[in-house]
Amino acid sequence: MDGAVLSAPYDPSEARAAPKQSSEPPPTEVISAPAKPAEARAPLQSTIRAPVPQVADLHQPTAATSKQSQVTMAAPLVFRLPLAARGLLAVVCILPWIFLEGWGRPWNVSFPPLAGVLAIIAGTILYVRHKSGRFLIIEGIVAIFFAGIIMLATDTWRYWHAAWPMPSGALIVAAAFELRKHITRTWVLAAAGLIFATYTLGAAKYLFDSQLTYNALMAITYLQVLAVVLSGLTLMAFSLLTRRKRPDLT
Repeated sequence: MDGAVLSAPYDPSEARAAPKQSSEPPPTEVISAPAKPAEARAPLQSTIRAPVPQVADLHQPTAATSKQSQVTMAAPLVFRLPLAARGLLAVVCILPWIFLEGWGRPWNVSFPPLAGVLAIIAGTILYVRHKSGRFLIIEGIVAIFFAGIIMLATDTWRYWHAAWPMPSGALIVAAAFELRKHITRTWVLAAAGLIFATYTLGAAKYLFDSQLTYNALMAITYLQVLAVVLSGLTLMAFSLLTRRKRPDLT
């Protein structure tokens, strides 16, 4: 950059000597064998002996959860009272029919509409709370309409009165199957419906009245009364078995 003459690193007038060529072959290179992989060693085991910690299973319900599920499966009081009243009403209305002369009206006329009203009340309460109880409502309508209105409007009321417990009991069994997810021990309610449905077998005494003896007629009548009493007691037992339990303070 300053205009000075650059000098060569060697003397240009001196001839450069060519590199000497060696007549010996190149040295032999030894290629080493590949290194062997290290042997896998067993993992070191701890010498500390400690118990395995017990961890609760998150998928298993705890005691508090199981108690809470039992509480939710209990039937509300406003549902149990109508069913208990219906069972007691059945016993009170059927017993004078065989022990007191002329006392068939409480069972023939009073019980069907009152039992229907109680069933509608119980079914409506459950439908409001759990959207279930439709079969109890239908059973109440059957009791009021077929056993109440038709029985009073036709001359063959005895056949209707003896036949209505069959669909009524079947609807009670269907209601127990429907309520099994919301209430515990619904099999007791189903048993009450099945027992009550056997009352319809007594309709044979009206169909074969002339062929049956007096003793046979009375035997069928007692069997009908027994079916009603057992179904009523079963309904009352269901209302007691499904009540809410008091918490254990101990």
